[in-house]
Amino acid sequence: LEAAKAFRTELVENGILREPKLDPNFTSEVPGVFWQKSQKKWMVEVHVQVHLRKRTRIRGCFNEKAAAEAKALELREKHGLQ
Repeated sequence: LEAAKAFRTELVENGILREPKLDPNFTSEVPGVFWQKSQKKWMVEVHVQVHLRKRTRIRGCFNEKAAAEAKALELREKHGLQ
């Protein structure tokens, strides 16, 4: 892993790759919350085990980051994913 990190750093220094642009305003520490650039909204996506072999996704979109994070935490707690 250290060799890969060093190689990537070398590629960035040589101008072959660029550093990733992560805007701190568009990231979330809450699992399942992410910024959807095309819709310009915060998305919530939680995967829930329905049956032994079936999973489903619960989704939602929000204008405010705080509302999306609250909903994601609520869904994770409701379905026992903490």
